[in-house]
Amino acid sequence: MQFGFNWVKPVWNEEDNFIIYSTEVNWQSKVIESPLPVVVYCYADWCTPCKKLFPIINKKFEDQKNFRLVKIDIDKYPELNQSLAVSSIPAVFLIYKGNIIDNFVGVPNNIRLNEFFNNINILEGYSKKEDVFQTLLLNIEDWIKKG
Repeated sequence: MQFGFNWVKPVWNEEDNFIIYSTEVNWQSKVIESPLPVVVYCYADWCTPCKKLFPIINKKFEDQKNFRLVKIDIDKYPELNQSLAVSSIPAVFLIYKGNIIDNFVGVPNNIRLNEFFNNINILEGYSKKEDVFQTLLLNIEDWIKKG
C-alpha cells in the first residue's frame, strides 16, 4: 500500500530519529521517503493500552536505533488517522520506502512484537545490500569510463 501526505508536518530531531508531530517538517520527506524503516505509533492520551505499549516500543527504539519512530496523536491528526485506516488504537505501522510493510493493533504478545521488530532488521539488511549494489554500479561505471 503506497500513500503520500504533504500536509502533516512533524518536529524532527535528526540525532535520535524521533518525531513528535507539530507543523515544522514535511511528512513526505521524513517518513515516506525515509532511507530508514519508520515505525508509526498511533495513540491517544486517553488510551490505557497505548500507555502500556509505548514504553515497550520506545525501549526497542533505544536498543536498536535502526529505525525512525513517529508518534501520532490521532485526536490531533484525524486526517492522517483516516489515511492510515486506523480503526483501533494503539495501531503500529512499519513503513519503508512509502509502503506499509507490517502493522498491528493493540498490545501484541512478545512473539508478535519480536516478529515486527525483526522485520526492521531484515529491511536494514536489504538497505545495506542496496547500498553495496549502488556502490558496485558506480565503480563499474567509473571503470568503463576510464576503460
